[in-house]
Amino acid sequence: MAYLDESQRQRARARNILQSVVLVGGIGLIAALSAYLLFGREGIVWPVIAVGVFALAGPRLAPDAVMRMFKASPLDPIRGAGIYDIVQALAGRAGLPAVPRIYLIQSATLNAFAIGTPARCVIGITSGLLYRLDQREVAAVLAHEMTHVRNNDIWVMSLADVLSRLTRTMSFCFSLACPPR
Repeated sequence: MAYLDESQRQRARARNILQSVVLVGGIGLIAALSAYLLFGREGIVWPVIAVGVFALAGPRLAPDAVMRMFKASPLDPIRGAGIYDIVQALAGRAGLPAVPRIYLIQSATLNAFAIGTPARCVIGITSGLLYRLDQREVAAVLAHEMTHVRNNDIWVMSLADVLSRLTRTMSFCFSLACPPR
C-alpha cells in the first residue's frame, strides 16, 4: 500500500536530490576553502581529485571489506533466523534487487548502518542493539536502514563523510603548520 501518490513521490525525490546537492556542495566548498587557505590555489586540485576518485570508486568498495574494518562477522543463520526472516520480508517490501546480508558487530552501543548499493548491500548491527531492543524495534531499525539503501542515501552520506574527513585533516595540517602564538 503506497502512502504517497506518484506526483508526491517525485516532489519528495526532487527535494531530496536538492538537499543532497546543497549538503555535499556546502561541505565541498568548506573543503576547497580549507585547501586554498592551507596550500593556495594549486592546493585545491588535490582535494578535488581525492573526492572525484572516491565518488567514482566509493560505490564499488566491497561492503565485506568495510565490515572487516569493524571486526564484524556475518550473523549466524541459525541463531539469527528471526532477523533473517525480517530482513527478507523488508527487502521484498522495499523492492530491493537483493536481500542485504547482516553482520554482527560486538559492541554495547545501539547502532546499525548500511553500506553498499541496492544490488550489493550489507547491514551492520551491534550486539547491544540486538540485546536491548525487542524484535519489533529491531525490525523498525532494519526498515530504516533499508530505506537508506533503496533511496541510495549511502553514496551521498559517504561522500559527505569523505569531504568532512578531508576538511578535518586539512585543519589538522594547518594547525601544525601555523601553531598558535
